[in-house]
Amino acid sequence: MNLQTRAPVTANGRAYPWPKGPAVAICLDGCEPAYLDVAIAEGLMPTLKRMREAGTDRIAHSVIPSFTNPNNLSIATGRPPAVHGICGNYLYEPETGQEVMMNDVRFLRAPTVFAKFYEAGARVAVVTAKDKLRALLGAGLRFDEDRAIAFSSEKSGTTTKAEHGIANASRWLLQTRRELMALVRRRGAAMTIVTAASHLSLYLVLLTALRCVGVSEDQLSWEKVLAGFALVRLLSALPITPGGVGVVVLQGLTPRSVVVVEITGRCFSGLAVGVSGTSAGIKFDQSLKDEDPLLA
Repeated sequence: MNLQTRAPVTANGRAYPWPKGPAVAICLDGCEPAYLDVAIAEGLMPTLKRMREAGTDRIAHSVIPSFTNPNNLSIATGRPPAVHGICGNYLYEPETGQEVMMNDVRFLRAPTVFAKFYEAGARVAVVTAKDKLRALLGAGLRFDEDRAIAFSSEKSGTTTKAEHGIANASRWLLQTRRELMALVRRRGAAMTIVTAASHLSLYLVLLTALRCVGVSEDQLSWEKVLAGFALVRLLSALPITPGGVGVVVLQGLTPRSVVVVEITGRCFSGLAVGVSGTSAGIKFDQSLKDEDPLLA
């Protein structure tokens, strides 16, 4: 059954359609929106400015109390604390007389959207920065069907198949990196030739378009067109940090593709996405076509 014929998934009284393409949601925990407005106006956050202009930017009301755990679970369940049960970061238990952190699944009273999509047959991956959220966000997932994983980067080296859906996630991540490096070494020459041919074809399309709209060789020679084209492609291929001057281009993403971009530096993290670095620019400049290869 393809995504177009699948019925919407209902979670806590709300219907969610199956995604038609990849999407990235960035949650800035504890950030006053006015801070971002001032920073953008002062030219300090050019990447976020581009994201706001090219993507979707909305102001959402925080649930009360405005703590991390209640709001994270409201995002994950689509409902307020009165429904999902996580009413704070900590809870006083009268039975024990102890203050406990509300990161235990026994406090959760409503299923997450992730769990409902899993029940509907989706493959689900939950990766958090801190392990305290991993159990809550991964509640309802089963790890004996090879359709779900849930682990934290904090404890990625101690994961197990039974509890997290993957054994030693750190080793798996390193192995994936080694496999990618081996692929580049093995097919690097062919990939370079194909990439060069792709750039050349794009240049020829640009040159043909200019001639078709009446820009003559005398007005703009092919050498100048090539120089301008090469400059733009070079700038869009080189990530220059800090400062967000460079732009990383990810081409040919499909609804089944997953790309992880990591830039080391000071930590910038969110609930759905964690990107490390003082500034990072991501630009999608190609149409999403299933037949295109994934180039990162």
